[in-house]
Amino acid sequence: MRVSLLIGLKIVEGRPELNVMLIALDTLRSDYLGCYGHSKPTSPNIDELAERGIRFANSFSHTNCTLPGFTTIMTGMYSITHDVIAHDPPVPIQSGLLTAPEIFKRLGYKTLAADNLKHMRPWLGRGYDEYRSPTDPETSPARAAAEDVERIAMALLEEYRHEDFFLFVHYWDPHQPYLPPPEHDKFYQGTEEDSKDPSNRSLKAWRSSYFMGRTYRPEITDADRIISLYEGEVHRCDASVGRLLEKLEELDISDETLVVLLSDHGEIMNEPNCTFLGQPVRFCHLDLYDNVLRTPFILYHPSRLPRGKVLKPLVQHVDVLPTILAILEEEPPTKYELEGINLLPIIDGEREETRDWIELSEHTYQAKRGVRTREWKFLRIEHASIGLSKGRALFELYNLRDDPEELKNVVDVWPEVAAELEGLLEEWTQRQISKWEKTNPFLTQPISSMGIESAKNTIMRIRRGSTLPEKVGIREQTGVSFTK
Repeated sequence: MRVSLLIGLKIVEGRPELNVMLIALDTLRSDYLGCYGHSKPTSPNIDELAERGIRFANSFSHTNCTLPGFTTIMTGMYSITHDVIAHDPPVPIQSGLLTAPEIFKRLGYKTLAADNLKHMRPWLGRGYDEYRSPTDPETSPARAAAEDVERIAMALLEEYRHEDFFLFVHYWDPHQPYLPPPEHDKFYQGTEEDSKDPSNRSLKAWRSSYFMGRTYRPEITDADRIISLYEGEVHRCDASVGRLLEKLEELDISDETLVVLLSDHGEIMNEPNCTFLGQPVRFCHLDLYDNVLRTPFILYHPSRLPRGKVLKPLVQHVDVLPTILAILEEEPPTKYELEGINLLPIIDGEREETRDWIELSEHTYQAKRGVRTREWKFLRIEHASIGLSKGRALFELYNLRDDPEELKNVVDVWPEVAAELEGLLEEWTQRQISKWEKTNPFLTQPISSMGIESAKNTIMRIRRGSTLPEKVGIREQTGVSFTK
């Protein structure tokens, strides 16, 4: 049985002083932006924004999927609280929680969106005065072209420039299938013939993977060509972001607008650290490795925020909403506290750190959870017997200082470290479910069926009401006990 959070509202009077433009680039891993170290000029406009604003160097998504990621961004609450832990089945958001547009609407803002996420889940469209989708849910896929999103965002800026507004702009382009227009498809070093050379075996592993053909370019044999298509989509979005920033200047509202730029999750390129159902996978976002979890987080305002500051504490999506509200000097109109950390004291130099570790979870592909510190990452598959862990270690531990690419699982070498990190996860989980007097959704919700054909029968059994199998922790397997 679902338990309501019994959340009420406080009435807030007065007008906000700043606009907010929240720009999200779907599936954008941070290290494909120049300001985060990419060697190719994929992002001149975003790089300039970071140079003029604040860039968080260690910003992470807690998950690898769009719906859990954006629900956390828009609520300031952890997945275990808001209940959206996977792409499907369509479990509703926890009763009583407010989303960002609902909060800003109660604070006196006009709430606007150039987005189509509400076609996937209705709560992502709640609270908007104007919600304009670039796609028709009846005739078009979810993925929209940057130019269509931009056209809507430009119109909304024109129409509401004299209002105080919260504007959400969501670009899909870095998501598969990577189809940049010719003017942005300029990062491949070879010729078109090189990209189709049958002797090139760099895509062999990818072609045998579950997600073969998702780029709709089956003739390509060179992995670098696929990477260049992704880079082209990043460049396409960057150009559009640049035009939006120019529009703020043209309308003379740049000084009145806080710009926030982020992504919901990253993407695996041609990297060897991900397998799924026993097969290597590339060019997807199936796991909880840093190439999927490291995401950009940039804040800009010409007078309210310092210029050119790079901050290195561990931050997550759950911190975005409380930080925006703090910059605006607004209190959320709720009777519950947002679970994220207000990063304004970090920005102002009053504090240096936020947290010692971050919680990780995904329930769409492998029912996996974990913990990441600056030095270690621990991952475990929650339910090993439901057919999703073929070819996978049940427990993973990576020394991120020695092995930043997460290629060498050292759980057998450092079982006591794994046990300690698992203990942190278990204690945090228990505190969360006790705090909200609710059940643990990672134990009660069936794993998503998305992309798991070989596990379909097992999933159907779970959906018919059988219980999930018991998980076995690393401490039970190794006999190592966690000491506080």
